[in-house]
Amino acid sequence: MLGVKNSVSLNDTTPTGSLTTLFGKAQTLELSYNPSTTVSTKTVSIGAAAGSTPSSPAFIAISNNANPNASGAQIYFEGTVASGQKLYADASINSLTNTANTGSAAFMSTVSGQGIFADIYASQAAFKAGAAPVEVDTYNTSGSITTSGITSSQAMYFNDRVGSLTVIGYVGSTGGHLVS
Repeated sequence: MLGVKNSVSLNDTTPTGSLTTLFGKAQTLELSYNPSTTVSTKTVSIGAAAGSTPSSPAFIAISNNANPNASGAQIYFEGTVASGQKLYADASINSLTNTANTGSAAFMSTVSGQGIFADIYASQAAFKAGAAPVEVDTYNTSGSITTSGITSSQAMYFNDRVGSLTVIGYVGSTGGHLVS
């Protein structure tokens, strides 16, 4: 355990249940990057990948908005990664000001059907130039989705793969599990 207060295990036995049920609403996702357009999730329709397989290394911007440059978009991660590298999408920190987020902003969306958007570019230069992303991955972090007024479980699990990103760690409002 990293600490009794936060109830986050490190390199322990990986839990197998729904992440939001086990650990509460998502604050930090530990992800691994391996270029792909494959979607393999335990819960059907929780994620989607569009575009083509990106390169390695690639530049990734993960946010709460399909347009990470939009006004009010919250950036969870921005940087260059290579195949096999781990990264953290973190809602608890404002990456632009390096200050802690508070209240609902400190967690990924809990709105039914909402989640994160990972825009993957060939390079940081392509991102800065306003080029279209090579791949866009979307992943529902809310734990539930509403269709036609009916809310149903859209549980997140470890090893959910959406395109080039695989969930390998999770920290929520009540605890979590990280690989490293």
